[in-house]
Amino acid sequence: MTELISASPLRARHRHKLTAGALGFSSFLLVIAPILLFRYPAIQDYPNHLARIFIIRHADDPILASLYRVAWGWLPNLGWDGLMLLASGLAPIETAGRLSLVFITLLVSAGVAALNRVIVGRWSGIVLLATPLLFSQSFTWGFLAFDMGIGLALFATAFWLALDERQWRVRLLGATVLSTVLFVTHLAAWAIYGVILLGLAIETLFGERHSRDAFVRSLLRFCRDASQALPALMLSILWLRETAEPSGAATGVEGFQWPWLRIIHVFSIIDAGRPWLTVILVVTFIATIGYGLRSGALVLAARMRIPLLLLVALFFCMPDKMSAMSHVSNRVLAGFAIWSMASLRPGPAWAALAPRLYVAVTVVVLAAGFGRLPGWFNTQAKIAAFAKLVEEIPEGDRLYVIHAGIAGEDIRAEASGIYHAASYAVPWKKLLVQSMFAYPGQQPIRFCLLADRMRPASAHTVMKDLSAELSRRGASLRDQLADFNHIVVHGPLSAADSQFVPSDLFRLARTEEDFRLYRRRPGAPALRLGSIGDGCKPDGRR
Repeated sequence: MTELISASPLRARHRHKLTAGALGFSSFLLVIAPILLFRYPAIQDYPNHLARIFIIRHADDPILASLYRVAWGWLPNLGWDGLMLLASGLAPIETAGRLSLVFITLLVSAGVAALNRVIVGRWSGIVLLATPLLFSQSFTWGFLAFDMGIGLALFATAFWLALDERQWRVRLLGATVLSTVLFVTHLAAWAIYGVILLGLAIETLFGERHSRDAFVRSLLRFCRDASQALPALMLSILWLRETAEPSGAATGVEGFQWPWLRIIHVFSIIDAGRPWLTVILVVTFIATIGYGLRSGALVLAARMRIPLLLLVALFFCMPDKMSAMSHVSNRVLAGFAIWSMASLRPGPAWAALAPRLYVAVTVVVLAAGFGRLPGWFNTQAKIAAFAKLVEEIPEGDRLYVIHAGIAGEDIRAEASGIYHAASYAVPWKKLLVQSMFAYPGQQPIRFCLLADRMRPASAHTVMKDLSAELSRRGASLRDQLADFNHIVVHGPLSAADSQFVPSDLFRLARTEEDFRLYRRRPGAPALRLGSIGDGCKPDGRR
């Protein structure tokens, strides 16, 4: 009888682990299944990133070489490029792209598990509670190098905490390598990692009482450990030279907000496709974790409190845009959310309340996954319609794409994968597309023509945002459109096109669903695009 009673808790714990594993696997499968099943991911910036890899892979193609040039440098934004150059050498570029998305998702999940393993001292089912964060806005908007950097930074933090002062040589050497790799992967991820380690150092310096001599020794150790950032800081000097290259990109910092206004950004930690659903799921997720903390099922690791507080301070104080890097505060918030989840430990009530927490989080994952599913279907249909128009355009020509009569928020809700769908025209027909990311200091490609390099607001594709930016910078949309042979307008069919498409230069050639193709009139003035940049090959056809 005694043996049966003692075996009962063991069976209960076994069932608990099986349940947690099943729920975790099902939730993760729901995250990656659309990526594997659909040809065109419903991820905002993904087409642009894919097209850039195509350009780099085919840098010797005479048509592409007359439109773009590859410009490698020590850029703190190369994580996606490095991963994709490796993957696209093993599989077709579209397959490689989707597999790379899955890899990044796995990397972040594994990074959370590794860091939590070091903090807790054993593998814990708590990491499954972080699954909803895989639907964060940083991923659905396509900040892929940043997301990859977050995964690497989680592993780097785990490495740092796993080794103690007795192994400082190995720890410092490994951390220096990881810090350098992180810098090249993505600047924001490297900065978040640095803030986390700074917070850990502050905890060590001031968390306990020290004698004066002990404090001095701790301060010297802090300076020694900070030297891991030196290679990255030296690379940043080379990077700053890259950012000084003339272009039409906006420079400086902007987007400061009062703290109470920035609170709204909390709804970026989960993106369910529909704003109302996103609000419900974020509130549910935060309430679930709050309930776990309040009830004693979850406990935040004490040594991670100061690092997390530093991230909160950065979230409220940082500008939202720094040079060509946008949504800075959202990236910091994403780091805070992920490191917070990785820093949780099982509390006294964990065994009793864990099933409730698992169920609540699984419901959030299911709702977010199915909430985004219509956007994946819509993305496939709309890109197929866009592809039919691109078939009408000669290879190597110039294309300008605008979303008109529809707000950016509505595009993301309806079919976020078409936000930068114009970039698919690069691998399809080797076209010059105005919205390609080619910023100095950010991406390793440039437009060949100086007129294209200096075009302001070139990456904006939504008419509302484009008009506001051009007006702010004293530029003309008509002048921009006059530099292209074809225009594709996406949005509700209306007479609004005539308000910005110059009728003396372009005529409507074809319509597919809510896409319109305008072609340059035969008698319109010829393009006058000016000189070609260094490293490019002139194309006699243009």
